[in-house]
Amino acid sequence: MRQVNLFSLVLCSTVAPMAIFAQAPDLQQKQALPTQLLTNQDYSSNEVKVSKLTTVVPGKDYTLEVKGKFNSGTGRGLEVWANDANGKGFRVSLDANTLNWNNPLNTLTSLSETDNTHERTLRFAVSGDNVNIYEDGFFVCTRPIEKIDESIARTLGENINPEVIPTSDWGSTKPTPVSKGWYLLNGSNEEIAADKWPNARFEKSPSSMKAKNEDGTSYSGNIFMIRWDGSLKSKNYKYAYPVTGLKANTTYQLSLSAAYWNNDNNTTFTVGVSKEKTLGNPLATKVVTTKGKNGKQILVSNAMAFTTDSEGIYYVYMTGTEALFAIADLQLKEMSEQITPMVFIGKNYEGEASMEVAYATYDDTGAYAPMEQTGNAEVINLSDAGDVKQGFVYNTTINVSGKTSLHMVAENNPCTSAAFNLQGDNAWLYFDYVKPSKVIRHFLSCVKINGQPAENGINCRVSVWDNGAVVIPNGPTYDKKALVAYDGENFTGNSKEFEIDTYHNNLGEWDNKIKSFKLKKGYMATLANNANGTGYSRVFIANDHDLEISTLPEGMENFVSFIRVFRWNWVSKKGKANGYGEKDLLDITCNYDWNVGGKSDDPDIEYSPIRQNLGWPRWNDINSKAGVTHLLGCNEPDRPDQANATVDQVIEMWPEMLKSGLRLGSPAPSSVWAWNGDFFNLIDQLGYRCDFAVAHIYENSLNGSSLVSRIKTLSDKGKGRPVWITEWNNGANWTNESWPTSKGPKCDADSNPILDENGETTEVNRPLSKENAEKNRQFMLDALPALDNCNLIERYFEYDWVQDARALVLNGKLTPAGKVYAAHKAALAYSEMDSKPWENWKICPPFPLMSIDNDYRNITVKWYDHNGETGKKYILERKMDNEQEFTAYKEFYLDKDYKAGETITFTEPIPCSSTVTYRIKALSYKDTESAYSREKTFTRDAAVAAPLLKGEAISTSIIKLYWDKVDGAKSYRIERAEDEKGEYKVIADNLKTTEYEDKDLKENTTYYYRAYSLNSAAERPASEVLPFATRKFVIPETIEGLRISAGANSASLRWNFAYDTYYKISRSDKENGTYAVIAEKVDATSYIDEGLDNGQTYYYKVQPWNPAGEGPVSIVLKAVPKEGLYMHLAFDENEGAKSYDEWGAYDGTFLNSATFTEGRNGGYAAKLVKSSKSYIELPKGAVSRLSDFTVATWIKITGGKGRIFDFGSGSGTFMIAAANSTGVKYKITCEKGAFDFTVPCKWNAADWHHLVITQKGKDMAVYFDGEEVGTAVNEKEIYPKDMGFTTQNWLGRSQWTLDAYCDHVYDDFRIYNYAVDETAVKTLFDGKDIATDIAEVDNSSAVVKNGAIYDLMGRKVSNSSKKISRKGIYIQNGKKFIVR
Repeated sequence: MRQVNLFSLVLCSTVAPMAIFAQAPDLQQKQALPTQLLTNQDYSSNEVKVSKLTTVVPGKDYTLEVKGKFNSGTGRGLEVWANDANGKGFRVSLDANTLNWNNPLNTLTSLSETDNTHERTLRFAVSGDNVNIYEDGFFVCTRPIEKIDESIARTLGENINPEVIPTSDWGSTKPTPVSKGWYLLNGSNEEIAADKWPNARFEKSPSSMKAKNEDGTSYSGNIFMIRWDGSLKSKNYKYAYPVTGLKANTTYQLSLSAAYWNNDNNTTFTVGVSKEKTLGNPLATKVVTTKGKNGKQILVSNAMAFTTDSEGIYYVYMTGTEALFAIADLQLKEMSEQITPMVFIGKNYEGEASMEVAYATYDDTGAYAPMEQTGNAEVINLSDAGDVKQGFVYNTTINVSGKTSLHMVAENNPCTSAAFNLQGDNAWLYFDYVKPSKVIRHFLSCVKINGQPAENGINCRVSVWDNGAVVIPNGPTYDKKALVAYDGENFTGNSKEFEIDTYHNNLGEWDNKIKSFKLKKGYMATLANNANGTGYSRVFIANDHDLEISTLPEGMENFVSFIRVFRWNWVSKKGKANGYGEKDLLDITCNYDWNVGGKSDDPDIEYSPIRQNLGWPRWNDINSKAGVTHLLGCNEPDRPDQANATVDQVIEMWPEMLKSGLRLGSPAPSSVWAWNGDFFNLIDQLGYRCDFAVAHIYENSLNGSSLVSRIKTLSDKGKGRPVWITEWNNGANWTNESWPTSKGPKCDADSNPILDENGETTEVNRPLSKENAEKNRQFMLDALPALDNCNLIERYFEYDWVQDARALVLNGKLTPAGKVYAAHKAALAYSEMDSKPWENWKICPPFPLMSIDNDYRNITVKWYDHNGETGKKYILERKMDNEQEFTAYKEFYLDKDYKAGETITFTEPIPCSSTVTYRIKALSYKDTESAYSREKTFTRDAAVAAPLLKGEAISTSIIKLYWDKVDGAKSYRIERAEDEKGEYKVIADNLKTTEYEDKDLKENTTYYYRAYSLNSAAERPASEVLPFATRKFVIPETIEGLRISAGANSASLRWNFAYDTYYKISRSDKENGTYAVIAEKVDATSYIDEGLDNGQTYYYKVQPWNPAGEGPVSIVLKAVPKEGLYMHLAFDENEGAKSYDEWGAYDGTFLNSATFTEGRNGGYAAKLVKSSKSYIELPKGAVSRLSDFTVATWIKITGGKGRIFDFGSGSGTFMIAAANSTGVKYKITCEKGAFDFTVPCKWNAADWHHLVITQKGKDMAVYFDGEEVGTAVNEKEIYPKDMGFTTQNWLGRSQWTLDAYCDHVYDDFRIYNYAVDETAVKTLFDGKDIATDIAEVDNSSAVVKNGAIYDLMGRKVSNSSKKISRKGIYIQNGKKFIVR
């Protein structure tokens, strides 16, 4: 038995651990390998003692098995390696306790932890580019094979670099860089003339410039001062020179020494080699490192290798962004390599150690897994052991009891054939690098809780923990009693348990009685003074131990009326804005999406909702969101295109944030310097809770230290609060920092140029060229450790709304920077702070708001009571006109004049001649006074003239009034009388426009009107009285704009509006048959005849009428209903401002410069212009009859993103499809609930795409270009009809006024009243698009036969024997044709 870190290890042959998921590869098995390499070798020595076995030649697939042990000693232990003829292979070492991967040499990565003083059988099954490692027959891991540098003998030839830096003394005439072969390209790859060069020059060291070697000695020689500083920062200059005579398929080493000299921020630059003089498509690049600002003028050696693919001229170049550098010793040498394939076993270091190998066997016919598992089972006992770290184990049982936190620290696969027995509530099991979902699926089956199989949600809770997961025994049990409160201090007296998630806002006999409490580790609780969650409140977090509050803090000792308890999540700092779809790719544990609808029940990632702006999302949606613990404030309130909110507006909203009980983040301005300072000053004055400071960071020229500096700035503004950065990147599209490639061909994630169908590239700004990719990779390598090491920051959310150079993911694949981000193991997000002064209670002044009533005669001052029961009263003070001092005017007492946590309102008639000012202070339960509130001042308006009233009668029941705007008027009032001397009554008040329609009047009747200009002036004169008479009824004229369309079981008729007209609808089943009246008094411009038989032909006549008589009967209109058809806009009109619905009554109206344009296949399309705010409006109720549905459209997303459709009645009721560069989102929200899902789609801005969205009951599906790309379950079965009669139905426009408009082009938009299947989708995509049914006819000679011809309104325009001479689109026998 041996003791290890407070636990015991027991060898036991009778314990049979439960087998668990091991990710073993599916290899053929073989027990014994045929080739014996060695037997019974002893490697005990102070010296190097190894066996180099070159009789075998490792190739692509082979198997090596070594049985050995480590007896004693120091060092890395028994080393085993094998490499092929390319130098690629594996290398491991076995010491007393650990099997390590040790390539590169002396870099140890633990693979397993066992007692290796006993013999261990190691098997290495190499298959292709991977080695599969087994120990005692148990699978350990799979790793990629790597270059084994020690297997390669490298030789460098003579320096063949041209003399581009002078090697001798130049005397009195200094050569120029151009004279030595250098040339210079600008950011557009244009060569700079020699006389236009910046001051890049040669200097002598140590005479003119004093450079130093790394050992501190003076460097003697010539140096090249190369620069990108000052005015060159944003010019993307590249210094280059040609090298001639390079051989084909040959490796060369380019080396140089470089020193950061001075100026600006960047301390590195990039060197590269290209075959092109314009330096495109580099063969290789390297970031040249220096000693930086702390090691100025010290030359550091750098080298890189590259391999040519043809003989000829190559170009060496250097590019940077900032600073002045010195370079020297620029050399280019041919590199040759000699590699010996071999197997290597032994002690490959000096120092005392004893180890032995029983045998080594080999098989070169393939990669084979062992057939048997050997060795004794092991038992590890841990009791009250504290934090214990354990590497990979196999064939092992671990018993955990007492206060023990066992961390399994092996990545990916922490164990094979292991069992864990957790005994007691404090025995926690951590899988440090395995996601919770994977633990639940593959590892939980090997865990027992107090002897019973572990079941997540039953007897244990599996939660995210940093980069992995934690298994918490009996976690669900504590959900019911996470917080235990006591009515005595020090946990005495009666107790009460509080469960998670519930709003405990009616404490009954426990109201204001809680004196102490205990909060179980793994939970968060919010306590507040007021029952609605407002007032003084505190968030308590039991992060790493049970939290015991023996005495409540000041301000809470007798005043707890609200409690809400949550499960706490131990997420890492690393997140992604809108990153849920990339959570596995980027290995993140937290995200948000500027909304409240994100997925919050995924165990791998924590979602945080946001109050995006002052009006959305709805508070009900936020407060009912399950599985969340944090709430973010408004997004970029400093920007007019985002939340666009003042500090005062957000402060007014903040009590609603408090009601959630969630941990609250401040609004997130667009930089750390904007907006937030005033917010935190005011919120601290008012005593409102805000738990962390939030901002975005997009400034240019960032690095790790400058990021941390900005975080410190934000924390300082937040009075020391921790920080979340909810959007950040290496600059942004609008920043002007320099990139190596400012413009170039669009590339994929691997920096390969993307070619279109013609083999052409597309030039974009800041593409992901190799140089740009390397710059961003280096940025992430610097930034991420800096962020993790900064204790002020809790979470950082990278955002990819940027040019490709900065992206982490392109088309679902990681970029080089993305690979760094994904591989980075971030620190835990939350850490307890020693001091939180912003949490201390104090009596606070209120935040008064002042308003004037619509009559401009009464002032109202109101404020929210934040002090609650810690306050006794408020004192309102006032001063007026010429008064110099405030005087107490009115007092408001708790429970007499107001209730705790409510809004207090004071109203009085305007008391002043000119000005009045109010301020308020509060008195606490301790009789201490608050500071005064801000002052609110009212000033009377100057008197204004009455409006000059005009008007006219526009119908028998409507008189339209209008007037010119009056300077100084804030609104207008209209009064009406039926007699000039009679009683005038207000018919319209507080009008903000300069016109008004007075409706529902009597026919042919005179009315009398007068108007007022309204403001707060004491006097307001009336206008002159004007009489107007309504019109008499006259017989209606012929109906204009009459048209018909047919859909599923329905026919839809529409016509142009006319005053004073009703409509009679008649129908027949024969064109010349008897027509029956089906609607007598239609007071609208449309009529839908429902309940019809599909396939049956119906004929209609429409007649206008009113009390004066009947107007002319319309022409006959024909309709044939067809199953499934609901709405179809083909956009084939090519004139006017409407597209007519061919199936229903939902014509599209073009607004704000929406136009017709060329369509896909000879037809027409509708074009929107973002800059003109154009969109297409559909009638009210456009989708209000829909249950199951299909929406299908041909669309070109030329702007890259935006609303495809948005049907609703504002930001609280809507149904949308919204596109971005990587996908499409569908969402519906109404009183019945909310549902949304996002699917990936590869939009190409230049191409037409076919999008289909279907709903059948709960089943949703999205199809893109004929293929299904995503499905989801709409659990609440929310249909379009559940939104009611929608009033804002748009194509290309959002319900949110701040959202951008679109540059979409629609060729076709259709809705079916059922969900089409996959076959029908392919039919629509492949053969039934709208253009395939259109034939072109020569208008000069066409004779159309066999059937009457109709226009798109359903009107007959020709019999079969007549020519069509007018250009347009027509229908004959159900087919469309164009006459040009």
